[in-house]
Amino acid sequence: MKTMVGCVDFNPEFLTLTAHEAMSCKSFGVAVASLSYLLGLYSAERPMPMPEVAVLRNLIELLSREPGTEAEILKYSRRAKQRMADLGVESFFGSGIVGGRELNWFADLSWNMGLRASKEKKYNFGAEFFELAAEFFSSRNAECDENRSKVCKALIMAVTIMLNAEELNNSPLPDSDIKKGVEMLSRAGKVKMEPGKYQKVTVVFCV
Repeated sequence: MKTMVGCVDFNPEFLTLTAHEAMSCKSFGVAVASLSYLLGLYSAERPMPMPEVAVLRNLIELLSREPGTEAEILKYSRRAKQRMADLGVESFFGSGIVGGRELNWFADLSWNMGLRASKEKKYNFGAEFFELAAEFFSSRNAECDENRSKVCKALIMAVTIMLNAEELNNSPLPDSDIKKGVEMLSRAGKVKMEPGKYQKVTVVFCV
């Protein structure tokens, strides 16, 4: 892969083709490596064969098929969140129905990964996936009751999982996590659940 990228006549589309062929041959490692290298070229501001968000989606989709890849999925999900913040929602995900589907995919993926990680008692991963889900859901139509509800639920789930991790590890949360949890609950409490109404959320931290 490194040799290919270093060739004088290299074209980013070579990596797309390599990933496609690797997936056809069920060569998981080669497909992931191809998309990872391709993703690293987007900061160079050169013409690319497919949108960055599509590369991230395909890479995460591949990783989600294998066990024990939560850390990698989380890394690329964080990148999607950061690129969304840097470029703007429509510039990164796209506009219209297509952009909405891309954003929905990342929001639902983060939510489902949060549930999966929590079920497997991988609480550190679960809490951050729910936090990411809240960010993606809040980037959708803010006037939609369903989105407001999901943002609120995702934030509360993130804090609940942090507390579960504290109990499992039998050690108190650090001050930074307590502060973060309070901030998330405060935000959840301000999310409109119904037009003209707010959902009140009260949680007491024992320090």
